Amino acid sequence: QDSVGSQHAESEERERFGWIAHGLLATLAWAFAAPFAISAAIIRSVFPSGWFYVHMVTNITCFILTLAAFTIAVANKSRSTNPEHFTEVHHIVGLGITIAVALQVASGFIRPQAEHSESRKCCSKRNLWEYAHKVLGRLLILLS
Repeated sequence: QDSVGSQHAESEERERFGWIAHGLLATLAWAFAAPFAISAAIIRSVFPSGWFYVHMVTNITCFILTLAAFTIAVANKSRSTNPEHFTEVHHIVGLGITIAVALQVASGFIRPQAEHSESRKCCSKRNLWEYAHKVLGRLLILLS
């Protein structure tokens, strides 16, 4: 019986560590990486040649951290005594954030070419993309 009790305690410790890792990774993603990415875009006039790379790298970092946090949560939930997935608001919001940040990063790689300032139209593909990118980014920050 000591073996069974020891295995149970080890399982509980692994689950506890998993939830701590999940929270830590999500915090790094959404309290540090995402705000840093947004800040880089906001102050782009200060670093006109480098802001985009900071924005891109920190957004990709946010995505990787979010995906890792999500993967850990799903794995942890699968091993728990109640392995039903996406039954609580936090789970559903986490899934939505994971999908949305993946779309946000992917859209950054397929964004339309920027137009020259003289020929910029109010409803160009690039302007529409920029609007959607900003709205989704703000929504992600609010949800996270």
